[in-house]
Amino acid sequence: MKGAAEKVTGYTPSELEQLGLFEEVIHPDDRDRVRNAVKAGLEDGDGFDVSYRIVTADGEYRRVRDRGRLVTDPETGEEFIDGVFA
Repeated sequence: MKGAAEKVTGYTPSELEQLGLFEEVIHPDDRDRVRNAVKAGLEDGDGFDVSYRIVTADGEYRRVRDRGRLVTDPETGEEFIDGVFA
C-alpha cells in the first residue's frame, strides 16, 4: 500500500530522503523560490505555504502544495517540521 508521498511523487519516503527534495524532485525553476519560502516561514515562526512543480519518478511534472511549520517536541526538545504535502 502506497503512502501519501509515494502517491504524489512516485518515490517512497526513503527514496525521497536519498534524492534530496530540493536537488532532484522540485522543478529546477522553482527551487530557489521554495527554499526561500520555507526558510522565511520557519525563521519567522509563521510557517510556510507554497505551491510548486515536482518531477515525479515517471518524469512527469506535477503541481503540489506544501504547508508546514516548525514544532518542538516538548519531551525531547527536538525540532521538526509538521506539515502537509499534496
